[in-house]
Amino acid sequence: MRYRGISTGDRLKGAFRDRSLLTECRLVDVIRVIYGDTIDTRAGRVHFYVIGTPEREEAHFSEATKVTESLAGSKFR
Repeated sequence: MRYRGISTGDRLKGAFRDRSLLTECRLVDVIRVIYGDTIDTRAGRVHFYVIGTPEREEAHFSEATKVTESLAGSKFR
């Protein structure tokens, strides 16, 4: 996948070159799951990049949301 002339893989690799970004991640409370790929936390809304799940009007929305609820739990980093 290309985005503004840079491949997704290149952008992701670049994000992890600076290890301080990884150590600054804090544990936050999960308030609710919006969709299978989006959650609300005390720090704000989090959308899981590169993960696509069904929207409310699409088939398997409930299943995708339940899986995200079970994986995210009550805390998220």
